[in-house]
Amino acid sequence: MQYQPVWLWFKTVEKWDASLGDFVEASGAEADAFQVVHPNNQAPNATLQATPPSPNYWRVTLVARVQNAQNPNLFAVTPPATTQVLTAVGVEKVILDGSDPDNGGPVTWPVNLQITVRAKPLPPRASWPPGSPPTWTLTQPQGSQLANPPAGGTAPITPVVPGTYTLTASLGTSSTQPFEITAWKVEITDGADTPLTEAQNTIVGKKVHLKGRTTPATVTPTVREWEIEGERIKNYVPGVNTGVGPVLLD
Repeated sequence: MQYQPVWLWFKTVEKWDASLGDFVEASGAEADAFQVVHPNNQAPNATLQATPPSPNYWRVTLVARVQNAQNPNLFAVTPPATTQVLTAVGVEKVILDGSDPDNGGPVTWPVNLQITVRAKPLPPRASWPPGSPPTWTLTQPQGSQLANPPAGGTAPITPVVPGTYTLTASLGTSSTQPFEITAWKVEITDGADTPLTEAQNTIVGKKVHLKGRTTPATVTPTVREWEIEGERIKNYVPGVNTGVGPVLLD
């Protein structure tokens, strides 16, 4: 008489503990996030369905045993265990590309100059899933109409309007804190603090007061330097650390 076999699957789930440098057994909801699915328990094949609860390295060990349906205490076959390490990748944070140590912002940056930020994977040293790099969300000040950077490990943008920009990286259900960029520009103003946006005409011998200011005003330059080309200027005395330079036209 032939007995119908019943395939039974058993799993052990472990997660990487960076502080110990080793895998530790997971339990509860973390272990339940990995399920062995075998709709026909009379067939030897099964599927592992995994929804890792957090970015990490996960080690899953599967053992299958064949049980005699008429005698549950009799196991006819015990195949060797199968162990699979799964890497659930997320995004840890966004940093200024090329910074060492990591610069997670906020940063100040001149307008019309490209800045590139980079998303760091979690767990560290993991690679982005093939064909599924992080996506980026950009917020920007009024008047700026930049598009979201394309998906990828880095995001370059060129601010054209002074103000606050933020970049957030997302991958699956994980996302980073916004990386903040304050874009600023320098303007030359007259004595009445009116920006000078075009060439100015004046008369010979008249003293002209010029000032330099930043927009937004919350950005404070650490170094101020004036440079006036040509040989028609005399008695040019820049204000010390004030960004103010009275000019006498010859």
